[in-house]
Amino acid sequence: MPFETFWYAEPRITVGRFHGVVTMDELHEANQVAIERIRAGEPPVHVIVDTLAIERVPVSVRAITDLIAYTREPQLGWIIYIADNRFIRFLSSVVAQVAGANFHNARTMEDGLDALIRLDPTVAPLIAARN
Repeated sequence: MPFETFWYAEPRITVGRFHGVVTMDELHEANQVAIERIRAGEPPVHVIVDTLAIERVPVSVRAITDLIAYTREPQLGWIIYIADNRFIRFLSSVVAQVAGANFHNARTMEDGLDALIRLDPTVAPLIAARN
């Protein structure tokens, strides 16, 4: 399966990690998992989307936007996209803007976590406890 999800710091920070060739069906499944995590967590629940190992993604912004219903969950905090590919960074930015989500792009997990601490200082102890 080209994606995995896990709690980085339960119940506040969840991670979705993608790799290989990602299909629309897999994005749909990942969206459903994200919704479950957000609803089960303690608000605001932040989502980190790690795309560093993606080889290819669907390029239809409209189709992807329809599949990321998790961005409309009221308990959602920030979405941090981890991407070093310029196209994926651009695509994630456009999708997040279209969805109206609180969004930040980072190049590494460490940079993403640092940004999340700046955006929501209440997660600092959770991240520190993990490190």
